[in-house]
Amino acid sequence: MVSSIRPTTISSTETPRCPNGLFNFDEGVLVEDADEEIMELYMSLASVSSDKSMKDTDPHSGGLGFLNSNESVLEITIDLSPPTLTFDDVKLKLDKRSKRKYKNSSLNSTTGNTANESISVKIQQDLGMLKGPKGDTGSILWRSSLYLSTILLRQYHQPSTGGVDIPILDLETLKSASVLELGSGTGLLSVLLSRICKVFTASDRLENLKLVKRNLGLNGISIVGDVSSKEDAKLSNKSSSKGKQEMKHVNGSVNIEEIDWIAVSEERKRHPESWLLPSPNDIIAKDENHDNGNSRKQQYDMILAVDCIYNEHLVQPLVDTFGKYCPRGGKTVIWVVIELRSADVLTLFLETWMNDPSGPWTIVRLSEKSMGNWDGKKARWVGWVGWR
Repeated sequence: MVSSIRPTTISSTETPRCPNGLFNFDEGVLVEDADEEIMELYMSLASVSSDKSMKDTDPHSGGLGFLNSNESVLEITIDLSPPTLTFDDVKLKLDKRSKRKYKNSSLNSTTGNTANESISVKIQQDLGMLKGPKGDTGSILWRSSLYLSTILLRQYHQPSTGGVDIPILDLETLKSASVLELGSGTGLLSVLLSRICKVFTASDRLENLKLVKRNLGLNGISIVGDVSSKEDAKLSNKSSSKGKQEMKHVNGSVNIEEIDWIAVSEERKRHPESWLLPSPNDIIAKDENHDNGNSRKQQYDMILAVDCIYNEHLVQPLVDTFGKYCPRGGKTVIWVVIELRSADVLTLFLETWMNDPSGPWTIVRLSEKSMGNWDGKKARWVGWVGWR
């Protein structure tokens, strides 16, 4: 049973330490009751959303969470201003066939853009899959992915001085981290975050991975072991505009793995004992110390799930997938980032996660200060970090 104790804000000295040192919790909330946690989040959001002036000016005050579901190609430029946790100068320009522009923020940074550097990417969406019979929402870009990419890249490239702003992630630990993203969708996070960690693995259902691979190729990032992707990367680099200042890729490659949550959930039903084992069930990597092809199991440092919670029927499969890739007593952490939409679905998710028999899970909600805001307004999202 989940405790009925109301979640309370706790200081950094009381917050459970991140098992692998990847997260700087700063201030946070130890989640001990799903109903109370969701109620607190939505009451806080309602106190701002009820303001008529916000409704009139906030283009993201509702909707499922798509950034733009009308254009097949999105060109995104992120200016790497100092980490003030605002999203100034984040621009989304539609493909050249359209004269219309989407501006993700009209605010200027309080400290200014001193770095004068930016990252530009091109993301192709599959509108046919979205508007098809299945309504595949993984075929288009969700705005939380852009906001998260922006805040992490700014903190990475322009780390704060004097300890005034504490980055969400420990940057030195991140450089050597192995990250698995669940439900990669269009692959934006694969394109951007693979630059700042040691190993990035994008995962999704097989049909969705085609779009991820396409966007990796468009942005000059090769897929490990994929020759065709490397050729696409060369073509993309040659066609890059010389007039724009862009950040260079740090690693320039991404792993691809097919992970179907429903298949994982069915596997758990057949072999529930596997979810109780302390040994990791992660990447299978070739052991370079053996010539006979033997393999060793390499554990992920972080499992990233961004805007994966919108369908109640996928809640249990997602939690089952958490259990498979996050070993008990290990150092792997789950980072869930979600836009606040259906309170009922989020409550179901938290209850399912907290009551998972393969646990117990420790779950900490990141503070608003850590997660930042949306275009200078109160963010409509939440970040939970969990481990078992």
